[in-house]
Amino acid sequence: MRASTFFSLVLLSSLGACAPAEEGAGPGSGSTAALVDFAAPQIVLPGVEQQEPVSVVVRDARGIVIPASAVTWTSDNPAVVEVTGNGSTATLRSR
Repeated sequence: MRASTFFSLVLLSSLGACAPAEEGAGPGSGSTAALVDFAAPQIVLPGVEQQEPVSVVVRDARGIVIPASAVTWTSDNPAVVEVTGNGSTATLRSR
């Protein structure tokens, strides 16, 4: 039987300086994240030192994508799953 690692992923978004991709909006316009689309609600890493890339799309309250969003990736248990990422992408690695 193969051991699998299940985990939850916490995403925090600091978006005060990000703007939606629309005419007339620019950096610093104060768009706030209302939704973070995470394509994989559950990821299974089938053993130790397995890794999986993940990504998110950050949207404002109107559903408009906020490009270049500052996303902070963390694991609720880094002894089990290490998360390294920058912006909208990260890599998850089982321990």
